[in-house]
Amino acid sequence: MIDHFDRGAIARVARTILAKLVQHQPQSISRLAHEYQCPPRLIRAAIAALQDSGCILEHQSDRVLLRQSHWSWWRGVLEDISSQRGAMIGRHVLTYESISSTNDVCRQVAGQAGRPEGETLVVLADQQSAGRGRQGRRWEARRGQSLLLSVLFPADPHLNAQTVTLCAAIACAKAIERLAHHPVHLKWPNDVMVAGRKIAGILVETIPARHPRKSGVRAHPVVILGIGINVAQAAEDFPSELQNKAGSLYMAWGQKVDRLALAVELLDQIEHCCMPGLSPEQIAVEWKSRCHLVNRMVRLIHHGVELQGRVTDLDPSLGLVITDAHGRTHFADAGATSLFES
Repeated sequence: MIDHFDRGAIARVARTILAKLVQHQPQSISRLAHEYQCPPRLIRAAIAALQDSGCILEHQSDRVLLRQSHWSWWRGVLEDISSQRGAMIGRHVLTYESISSTNDVCRQVAGQAGRPEGETLVVLADQQSAGRGRQGRRWEARRGQSLLLSVLFPADPHLNAQTVTLCAAIACAKAIERLAHHPVHLKWPNDVMVAGRKIAGILVETIPARHPRKSGVRAHPVVILGIGINVAQAAEDFPSELQNKAGSLYMAWGQKVDRLALAVELLDQIEHCCMPGLSPEQIAVEWKSRCHLVNRMVRLIHHGVELQGRVTDLDPSLGLVITDAHGRTHFADAGATSLFES
């Protein structure tokens, strides 16, 4: 049956169906045919093309369910969904099978002369060999196990790197909760936790405005937001020193989550939470609802100085509000090198 249709038409319908499946599951073949005004045989041919490319789909009578998308479709599907939603993030996507760091690609693009002001970019990698976490820590990921992405977007003068980090953590938590229907907790300043294990990390880098001498073209300030989410790892996939600390969505729920579907949800949440971002009041409410630090005693090393006290609040711009034993108030921003609950 596939030979009876133009291959280009099959590919276009296949991409459209995949975009539909990652947003709404399952889908009826007859309903898809009616919606796209094409014969059911073309829908079936498109589904077969998705399966031939490596997508894993489950058939339930007239319905089809996506279990796992294939990497080759990601760029087109994300750009299509962004266009359909009228979103800013996702209009321009780059994908790499293997790369050192998605943040590095964003940094290179941000430095290109003549780049339009306000343009966003999403960079995804199937495998990352030299990803960076906070304070220079390494964040490596094997092929097919994690959602690894960076988003380049214009800086907002009212949001510092710490506030963007908090907004991104909230976006990450919301995306996971919506897709997996399981509560997510946040640990200061950028750890996303499930069942006591870290499943995601966030790294925010800012690039100030520059005035190139030769071209005279102004380079506008931008933010690079890098996020890594452990999706398919088992405990033995982590180094021995992390096996009691690190986790994944698969370990938490015992079932695989499609990374493309997670990327769609995450980019949508990033747009709502980070561009220009939640209000300080919204950040405080969302963060504190997922973080158990308020009213707890903590000890931390903040810019080389040890500090102990009780966390009394969160200020999105200044950090954790801590009251020490002498009643003095301290603000611990994301520069704290370590934090321990007493």
